[in-house]
Amino acid sequence: MSSYADSQKLISATQWKEAIMKLGYNVEIDDEIDMKEFSGYLPVLHNGQQSGFEYYFDIVKDEEITELKLPYQKCIAITLRTGSDFDELACATAAIAGFCIATEGIIHEPIEDIFIGHTECKDWAEKEYKSSISLLTNETKSEKKPWWKFW
Repeated sequence: MSSYADSQKLISATQWKEAIMKLGYNVEIDDEIDMKEFSGYLPVLHNGQQSGFEYYFDIVKDEEITELKLPYQKCIAITLRTGSDFDELACATAAIAGFCIATEGIIHEPIEDIFIGHTECKDWAEKEYKSSISLLTNETKSEKKPWWKFW
């Protein structure tokens, strides 16, 4: 998933961390990264446990701004990627929402191909975060009971 924002509204990693915490998520990113230069796997603490996601920064090309109909003349984007780990997905959801709100940006959620503005992303993030945690809880429960035990 990606969050787009006006290029003049890029925030620091410390501001990003504060925005995530302000939303009520216990997701702690490394607030010493350079938002423009860092690229790759970003380890985070989620409820005191190690987790993380892939982080990429981009200056959005004019053609993409036009194609996506973004309301910016100069635009930046962060893209957060996860594998099939639901904990990573929960972390990335909280992080993208924090960035979106702090920059007054727009989230693009590629699975449903929807755009969520900064005024709606808190509600979207709460729903997606809860869904990820629910799936994580179900996955953990199923790991405790062998698949061949039906009783």
